[in-house]
Amino acid sequence: MPVLVHLASEADAQKMLKRGIRAGRGVYCLPVLQNYFVSHQWLRELKRRGVRTIVAVHFRLPDSEPVLAGHFNAQHESVTLGTAIRKLRNTAQPLGFEIIVPRAVASSEILRVRSVPQVTGWRFSPAAKGRKPCGCSYCSRGEIKASRIRREEEPRSADGMPALLLRLRTAQDSNELQEALNRVTVKWRRNPKQLEFLMSHDDPDVLEMLVYGLGSFRGQAARDMLARLAAHPDDKVSRLAREELNGE
Repeated sequence: MPVLVHLASEADAQKMLKRGIRAGRGVYCLPVLQNYFVSHQWLRELKRRGVRTIVAVHFRLPDSEPVLAGHFNAQHESVTLGTAIRKLRNTAQPLGFEIIVPRAVASSEILRVRSVPQVTGWRFSPAAKGRKPCGCSYCSRGEIKASRIRREEEPRSADGMPALLLRLRTAQDSNELQEALNRVTVKWRRNPKQLEFLMSHDDPDVLEMLVYGLGSFRGQAARDMLARLAAHPDDKVSRLAREELNGE
């Protein structure tokens, strides 16, 4: 039975030891591999969401456990855990890979909680290293040397839209659009109506990312958009939207 690692806030770790790991949108994890970086690659990206200290929660599941697996910006496959781990070991691009257990993990399945270095992993995207960070106030907020980045460059469109929202509107392909949308919903949670133009997008993967993003907004406008997506003809999009509306 493989050992898996789920990265979580230190503040929640003791609750998980007693009550298990709640499913939410699924329990995100990776196997404990000899390559420490790959196993803990999501840590710095998770810290961008405001978590002060992250710990590794180790748990064990059977090889036959049904999971979803794939890269974060690609369609996930429904496979067994054993198959998912083999896919990760054999892929030429392990960064950005994720395994999602679509059920809660019981406290009896948790082995331990471990402290981990807080500087492991990538930020923004696996390929972001060496790329100049976006200088708009929303992207740079909370980042290291944020004030310097903003002083050097505060790019905006002609109508005052932050550069990240402009990038979202001018994305050339689905993957670029999903990456920009993910950054918008992490850093910018003001008016969800700015995402209205995506409601009619023909790629279900983009709409799924939109559903997750709208779940981070508060207010009736986001709920109204989720309600419309709950009636979408794509079964997965509509199901995810209903789950967001019901707080599952």
